[in-house]
Amino acid sequence: MNVYGRLEDEPTPTWMGSQDAPVENEEQLEVETRQPARLPFLNILILSTLVVLVSVILPFFLGLISPEQSQDFYIGWAMHQSGDVYTDYFGTSGLLYYFLQYLTKGSILFAVFNWLALVGAGFFLFRSAYNLTEQNKQSQQVLTVFYVLASALSFGGGYATILALPFLFYALSLVPAYLAEPSLDKGFIRIGASLALAFFFAPLVTTLYAFVLFFAVTAFNIGRKNLAHGVYQFFAGGLGFSILFYPIGYYTAYKGSFGNAISQILYPLDSLNFTSNSGLLDNILFYGLLAIALGALTLAFTGLFQSKPLKQSVLSMVVVWLSYFLSCRFFF
Repeated sequence: MNVYGRLEDEPTPTWMGSQDAPVENEEQLEVETRQPARLPFLNILILSTLVVLVSVILPFFLGLISPEQSQDFYIGWAMHQSGDVYTDYFGTSGLLYYFLQYLTKGSILFAVFNWLALVGAGFFLFRSAYNLTEQNKQSQQVLTVFYVLASALSFGGGYATILALPFLFYALSLVPAYLAEPSLDKGFIRIGASLALAFFFAPLVTTLYAFVLFFAVTAFNIGRKNLAHGVYQFFAGGLGFSILFYPIGYYTAYKGSFGNAISQILYPLDSLNFTSNSGLLDNILFYGLLAIALGALTLAFTGLFQSKPLKQSVLSMVVVWLSYFLSCRFFF
C-alpha cells in the first residue's frame, strides 16, 4: 500500500488523455489549413509583360503618349546633346527617373525598366498581401487588381509612379512583420531607405505614401501604448532616408539646380491654386467627388476577399492604396 501516494506511480486516467486529443486535432487542423507561400512568379512575369505592352509599347508606336510623357522622352534625348534637367529642361519627376530617361535616350528601351519595376512591385505586393492574409488565392487576387489598375491608369504616361512602386511596396512589406510582432521593430531603416529611392522617381506620390504609412504605424503604436517605439522608428526611418537622400540629392546642389528642382516638383500642387483660384469651390467639389469615387471603389473590391474581418479590412485598404496612388499620376 502506497501511503504517500506518489503521482508518478499512479496510472494516468483515460479521461485525461481524451482532453488532449481535441487540442492536438485543432493544432493539426490549423497546420493543414495554413497554406504555404507559393510565389506566382510566372503569373507576375506574364502580367507585367502584358501591362508594358498595353501601357508603354502600344501608346509609343501609336502616338498615344501623353504630352507630359513625350516631354520626358524628349528630355532623355536632349540631355545627350547639352543641358541638365531642372536647369535647362523643366521636369516634375525625380532625379533617378530622368537618369533612366538619359540612359535610354528617350527611346522605347525605357519599357525594359518599366517591366522590371512591375515585376518587382508584383513580388513585394504579393509578399505584403500574403503576410496579411496567409492565403495564396487572395494574395493573387490583389496582384490581378494591381496589374489591371496599372495597365489602365498608366496608359501612355505616369511611368515615374510605376518605377517608384517596387520601393513603395518593399516598404509596405516590412510593416506587417512589425504589426504581427510589435516587440521586434526592425527594418525601419530599410523602410526609410526604400522611400528615399522612391522619392527620386515620384516625389509627391512618395511623400503622400510616407505620410499615410507614418500615420498608420503611429495609430497602431498609440493603440498598443508603444509610443516610445514610434519615436525610435521615426528616427530610424529618417536615418535610412538620409543615407540615400543626401548622396543622390547632392547632384542637384552640385549643378546649382536644387532650388529649381524643388519649385518644379511642387508645380503640380501650385497649379491647383487652392488659395488664389476663384474656382476654389469647383476644385473642392471635384476632389470631394474623387474621394467618394475611391470610397465606392473600396466597397466594390471588398467583395473579392473572404478572409477574416480584420484582415479583410486591411487587405481592402491595400487595394485602395493601389487605386489612389496610381490615380495620382493624373495630377502629379
